[in-house]
Amino acid sequence: MNTCKIYLADLVHNYVSKGPHTFPINVGYIASYAKKCYGEKVQIKLFKYPLDLINAIKQDNPHIVGLSNYTWNLDINNKIISWIKSQSRDIVTIYGGPDYPIGREESLRYLMERHELDFYVLNQGETGFVNILERYFSCDSINEMKKEPVENCSFYNENSNEIIISDTYEYIEDLEEIPSPYLSGIMDEFFENNLIPLMETNRGCPYSCTYCAWGRSSKKKVFSFSLERVKEEIEYIAKKIKRTDLLFFGDANFGIFERDVEIAECMRYVKDIYDYPKSIYVAWAKTAPQRTIRMAEILGDIVGIASPFGSFQSMDSTVTKNIKRTNMNTNEFKKIQDYFMEKGISFSSELILGLPGETRETHLNGLKSLFDYNTAAIICYNLRMLGGTELNTDENRRKFDIKTKYRLIDGGFGKYDEIVSIEHEEMVLHTSTMTMEDALYFRPIHFLIQFLWNYKYYGELLTLLKEEGVNPVDFIVKIVDDRNSAPPGIRKIFDNFMHEAHKEWFDTKHDLLEYYSKPENFESLCKGGFGKLNYKYMYTFLLESKKEFDSYLFTTAINMLAENGEINDAKRKQFNNILGFTEKVCIDFTNGFESVATEKVSEYEYDILKWKQETGKRPLSGFRCNGVRLKFTLPEEQIGALKKLYEQCKKEDLNQTLRKMVEYMSERDLFYKVDYA
Repeated sequence: MNTCKIYLADLVHNYVSKGPHTFPINVGYIASYAKKCYGEKVQIKLFKYPLDLINAIKQDNPHIVGLSNYTWNLDINNKIISWIKSQSRDIVTIYGGPDYPIGREESLRYLMERHELDFYVLNQGETGFVNILERYFSCDSINEMKKEPVENCSFYNENSNEIIISDTYEYIEDLEEIPSPYLSGIMDEFFENNLIPLMETNRGCPYSCTYCAWGRSSKKKVFSFSLERVKEEIEYIAKKIKRTDLLFFGDANFGIFERDVEIAECMRYVKDIYDYPKSIYVAWAKTAPQRTIRMAEILGDIVGIASPFGSFQSMDSTVTKNIKRTNMNTNEFKKIQDYFMEKGISFSSELILGLPGETRETHLNGLKSLFDYNTAAIICYNLRMLGGTELNTDENRRKFDIKTKYRLIDGGFGKYDEIVSIEHEEMVLHTSTMTMEDALYFRPIHFLIQFLWNYKYYGELLTLLKEEGVNPVDFIVKIVDDRNSAPPGIRKIFDNFMHEAHKEWFDTKHDLLEYYSKPENFESLCKGGFGKLNYKYMYTFLLESKKEFDSYLFTTAINMLAENGEINDAKRKQFNNILGFTEKVCIDFTNGFESVATEKVSEYEYDILKWKQETGKRPLSGFRCNGVRLKFTLPEEQIGALKKLYEQCKKEDLNQTLRKMVEYMSERDLFYKVDYA
């Protein structure tokens, strides 16, 4: 047989959303392992964007097309393979990835709905894909390939109307058997694109949380790449990188092994030599807090704010039992948070709304607890029903009375040649313990936590309120409850947010697709008519009504203290000083990036800089002085990093540009550096 031509793709939508996205490292591993096993017998090309793949197929039909299948590219994958089969029934179509159901009945429905799909590779992708290649080389047709089970794979047998899955499954436990896609040069072409390098130091997860597929797909095992290989890859990427300062890690639990300290040391060494990476994303392990501290100290300011540590998902014991999760001890967590805060190390924790057993009260209390623990960023999610998870089964949906709705994935749409694709996400809005009204109640609360606290736009205000005994959650609830008494411009923005928060949901996938497929609605999408509401409205407030919003927040804070009889002239001065500081420290992008001032000076009655440096040791009242002049500057390095990311994310609409930028940058870069004048 002649050489087998293979196209492998990790597709993302780039019709309007230009990224930045990550390197297609997943299909890179598949390609490197297939080349190792079959050498010159296979000719493999990798793709990231739909139109590139479509054009390549039009120019030269491949023998096999393999697509990585995740929750964010399900629709484009399905549309692509349907189109492929319209071009040639002889092209073998393959999916691989976590979005594959657990139950046999669900699996049958899944494959029957995708009748143009020939094979689904289960769990680890490399072995299953090579097994399909072995079958391909020994057979003359796709029907002949399906006469017997293929190890590590699943497929639908139309003749018997059943799922065919092999009785055995083989894992590659020694990951060194898989050649490095970076060191072998397979990924080199993607350094020319607007993409973020993604790498793994290990694979798998030892936990069995029911809302996540990670542990199940690896049988709760963790397999590691060699330490030397990981170090070589980090340095290789640093030498090759051109268009980003970011580096992402795909590990489920970074820091789970002692050797991860050496990996952190390597990253710090590489950063000092090559000035890359400036920011990394990792998901910290929860089982070795002291090791995490050591690693965070080594990495310092290159740890991105989005990197979660000690994520709880729920603070309620009934919920964690329902989802088969064990959380870190809260006392240990608080000690580490205090330590991180003192050292200025970025970290965050996570909560998921809608988990089985969660109530309005338990979730609200969980948010308050994380503020009490001085958590630097509290990332709030709605529960998403992911393919391949234990929770996403007919049995568990009935058991917990789970009801869902669908919404568009931000940026997850496009028109590629004659293919129109619109992606959705299925979200939980009702359980036996939480109504849809409860779920939507938290929409503006989660938004304001992200805006005011996580991104630090009003961190000083919330910290001052904490010193006065006010939990920021109570303050945020009051902001929401009192929004009808806000200035007209602020009230209008809140009204628009609440309208969109209710309007974005659809009862079925079909309803969503039908709505956004209408020409006028699709055109609105292309112009930024839909986006992640938190980011969209954060910059709506900042770009359109910041002064009014400042006034509303600070007036509400003072009135809240006054209602409790806890306000006086000295405290009013403290809040006024913080208001003045807040106005100066935030970079104003209103008139575009080029007009941003590089230096400002202002005088205050309180030494706010020292107060911030000693947060938690003394209240602001202890920093009264005869006047202190503070200088707000933008160093050249920060300007350069902002410009690079600005160009990566640039769109015609400034709001769209900024809301995409903040997904991939440290919150520190949103503000001026402050020193004494």
